[in-house]
Amino acid sequence: MALNSDNKKPILQRLARISGHVEAVATMVDEERYCIDVLHQIKAVQSALEKVSEAMLRQHLATCVVQAVNDKDEARAMSELLAVFRRAPNLLAESEDLEALLHLETESKSDQSKSGCCGGE
Repeated sequence: MALNSDNKKPILQRLARISGHVEAVATMVDEERYCIDVLHQIKAVQSALEKVSEAMLRQHLATCVVQAVNDKDEARAMSELLAVFRRAPNLLAESEDLEALLHLETESKSDQSKSGCCGGE
């Protein structure tokens, strides 16, 4: 994935919040809090992780997949995406607008051609 200081910062911030949330859930378990309250917090952590996954997927589509298509390596891109969705078929929320997800701005395409894909070039 073509991560850089601009696009990795929000992902790392989300992961830091999630880490703190997981610690809070562990504290709830240690304090023997009501099971349903703990389960609600676990679901909130799972939801937050799903949002990070979506952000990573968006980044991959906007950079690496675009680069693979530009390099005429569509087979590799399709293979990678199929593997991701086999492992996580519910990666996209039901309300996710697939057209918006796949919308790749011209600006990101030109930026990608300068920086390479997945740390390459």
